[in-house]
Amino acid sequence: MNFKPAALVASTSLVLGLAGCGHIAPAAGVGATSQNMVAAAKAHRAAQKGGSWTILIHMAAENNLYNFGLEDINEMEAGIPTDGSVKVFVLFDGVKEGDSCIYNIKHDAGMNTNIISEKLLPTDVIPSNHEIDSGSADQMIKFVQWAAKNAPADHTMAAVWDHGSGLFNGNPNPITKGFGWDDGSGNNMHTSDLTKIGGAFKAAAGKSMDAFGFDCCLMSHSEIAYQMAGNVDYLVASEELEPGKGWDYAGWLKAVGTGDHTPVAVTSALVDSYAASYQPGGSQSSGRDSATLAATDINALVANVVPALNEFVAAASSDLAGNKAAINAARAKTQVFYNRDCADLGNFLTNLKPAVSKNAALSASISKLQSAYASAIVREGHTKNFPGATGNVIYFPTGGAVNSAYTDASKIAFAKESWKDLLKALK
Repeated sequence: MNFKPAALVASTSLVLGLAGCGHIAPAAGVGATSQNMVAAAKAHRAAQKGGSWTILIHMAAENNLYNFGLEDINEMEAGIPTDGSVKVFVLFDGVKEGDSCIYNIKHDAGMNTNIISEKLLPTDVIPSNHEIDSGSADQMIKFVQWAAKNAPADHTMAAVWDHGSGLFNGNPNPITKGFGWDDGSGNNMHTSDLTKIGGAFKAAAGKSMDAFGFDCCLMSHSEIAYQMAGNVDYLVASEELEPGKGWDYAGWLKAVGTGDHTPVAVTSALVDSYAASYQPGGSQSSGRDSATLAATDINALVANVVPALNEFVAAASSDLAGNKAAINAARAKTQVFYNRDCADLGNFLTNLKPAVSKNAALSASISKLQSAYASAIVREGHTKNFPGATGNVIYFPTGGAVNSAYTDASKIAFAKESWKDLLKALK
């Protein structure tokens, strides 16, 4: 694995945790004053580490990933800290009719096939027949709203667990792109749904979500990070397909339990544990795995990367006839993944810069964009078969028309920026 070290930046955002959980029962003869002292000491330890966390997993397992879902719940039980500083809730939907529920993850020291966690059936999330449509954004919205009301903590992270296929939905692509498939309903979520999900949480909690993750394939897009701007601070996702075992929940939660609780530390621990688990000999390794994962600072991307990208587009477009060959040649050499209509943004810039060194304005714009992009990638890890992986892909087709959805800001918010204009001009 190759890693980009975590940036040493202080988090300014705080979000969600858990009411009614993690209560410490007093020992015999311990009075209220002693109980308060214990609670105060516990709160102080959590504050020293960066605060408490609620982690929400939307597990859409009504598909061929079902057994992996059961394994991952057991991993969560094995890894969750016992001090109550981290709470994990799983909105579960499996292949059995009526098996939908919210699992309040409880610690189980040994990995086994039994789920010992508490099963919750709140009526504002789980219908009376106990069967949800996990491919519905409205269902995930109910989950995060429930958590905002019932599970407040200093920090919150939500994640979609399921299949993922990237940026688009439908359109003339070889596969239907999106995330969160429910084979029972046939539904899945779309990029535009991320605005509604993040916005619903923010409205209910009164603050932004610290992080949003995809334990799914192909979702580490600059455009997807941009879609969540204003509602979420960090994105954790993969540029490539994920192995079936997905995130290493046991390793991640154990690392969180012993480390700092800042959003940078928690998201970096997720990247590191995932990457380490797929090294030869790692806890999830088959010996031939391909894996990428990155944590992206969404605020830095929007504040710095996007303006620099727009400046790059302007510089490249000022003499497109003279720059086109170099751009296309750099794109041809750039690291790609399963979705070959996308390219690693950092690697593209690395390939292009030496080819346009005589163009002072364009070269300067690339340097500025590289610096901004590097500061937005908090942590990155990849297997050796993806040497050009740097964290985020960007839509960058090499043949055919630009997908019409990419120019529609109601579907993909990134359409408001100028990258699409350069893509169309390159055709």
